Amino acid sequence: MSDEIRDCKEQPCRYFWPGHNLNPIQARMLRESPEQWRDATVIAVEWRTITAEYVNGDGTVAVWHHRDLERVVRPGEPVSIHEDLHVLQVGRQLLNVNVIFGAGPVPDHVVTDRAGGEVFIVDLGDGTGESV
Repeated sequence: MSDEIRDCKEQPCRYFWPGHNLNPIQARMLRESPEQWRDATVIAVEWRTITAEYVNGDGTVAVWHHRDLERVVRPGEPVSIHEDLHVLQVGRQLLNVNVIFGAGPVPDHVVTDRAGGEVFIVDLGDGTGESV
């Protein structure tokens, strides 16, 4: 499931590897697979890694990001995770993450309340995205 965790080679980071900057193509692909989002509650934040429990009972997921996640989210907060495209959504903010472990793809028969066609924009300056 996890790609190799790679630290940034330079600052500011210019990489689109899992766990680094969000790619505009990734943001476009999120519109095409809204059924793959899962809602979760953060249970632990340790510097650049968060662990969250899926609210639907699918299990636990851990993700890594190249920046300090303690500045972004706290235990107990709701998040959404798209494991297939390795994206973490905190409020409206989107982060490209490296999925360390998780539940895998959402089964085809599962119905979610997320509508398709949601619009996401990417800030190429800081590598984050936003749901608009």
